[in-house]
Amino acid sequence: AVVSTQSTGSDTADVVDMEEMNIPKIKAFVEEYVNIIRRQLMDVVPKAVMCFLVNEFNENLHKAHMKGLLVADKAETLMTEDAFHAERREKVLKMVKALERADEITSLIE
Repeated sequence: AVVSTQSTGSDTADVVDMEEMNIPKIKAFVEEYVNIIRRQLMDVVPKAVMCFLVNEFNENLHKAHMKGLLVADKAETLMTEDAFHAERREKVLKMVKALERADEITSLIE
C-alpha cells in the first residue's frame, strides 16, 4: 500500500477550519486552568504567611520565657514547694497509707 503524501488544498483548509474551531475551546480551558491556579494561590499564600508569622512569634516567645525562667534568683523560688501544698501532700500520703491498711484488713476478713 502506497501512502500519498500529497495534500489537496481542501484537506489543508479542513485542518485549518478544525484548528480555528478548537481555538476558543483551548482558550477557555487555559483561562479556567489559570483561574483555578489563581484561586489556589489566593488560598495558600495567606495561610503560609500566617504560618511563618505564628511560628516565629512562638519561637521568640518561648525564648523570652525561658530567659525569664532561667534567671538564678527566680529559679530557686520557682522550685520551692509552697507550704500549703506541702501540707496537703503530707495529708494525702497519710490518707493513702490509711486506705492501703484498710484494704489489707478487709482482704483478711474475706
